[in-house]
Amino acid sequence: MIDAKTFTTRAAFVLGCGLLAACGGTTTSMDMDDDGAEQRAEDAVALINRVSGDIDTLQPGLPAAAISDVPTSGAAVFEGIGALNYYTRTSAGGLTTDTQVFTFLGDAELEVTFGATPVDTNITGDVTNIIATDENDTLVDVTGFWTVNSGRIGTTSSPSTVSLSYESELLAFGRPFNNSGVLRGLLRTGGDGDNGRALDAIDRDTPVGSDIEDLFVDIAIVAEN
Repeated sequence: MIDAKTFTTRAAFVLGCGLLAACGGTTTSMDMDDDGAEQRAEDAVALINRVSGDIDTLQPGLPAAAISDVPTSGAAVFEGIGALNYYTRTSAGGLTTDTQVFTFLGDAELEVTFGATPVDTNITGDVTNIIATDENDTLVDVTGFWTVNSGRIGTTSSPSTVSLSYESELLAFGRPFNNSGVLRGLLRTGGDGDNGRALDAIDRDTPVGSDIEDLFVDIAIVAEN
């Protein structure tokens, strides 16, 4: 089960320390300005706070959906953000330090199919319009793709979980960023009559094969309908 507090802490770092910091940096894209990136990052943090909770104010996010909250038929489109945070990890004197290297932010759109059992459910979609920043606050457009190939919604026990199988092949800063795996998280509800309101899922602390030593990545998708 996803730890919403940990998720929010990490995701806020991904976006707040990444793209918000890039507002004062340089840009290598003629059609993208720092103000636009700043607004996207601020909107993303607001979405995370709304769905997963605000770690600074201790304001809770949307409640995790109970099985009784999950629709058993139909489909819905969820829209939100996808984020990747690449960081190096060092240990000294019993302390572990993570240092951000690259941060990516894109627009997520997922089609969620509900069903009576997990095998009757599915989640597919893409993360597009991706931008990235590096440790020097250089802001760039990203080419390539990030796809959610399939997904499942838990329908047998509360809270209702989600899993998203993803694959990405991205190019930025003259280097490839390729990832695949499964994001795991929660389906969330807005209350009576507003079931299946949002979802958040993450894959944390994943080692990355790279010429950069001890490189890890956190990958997250947060969306609502």
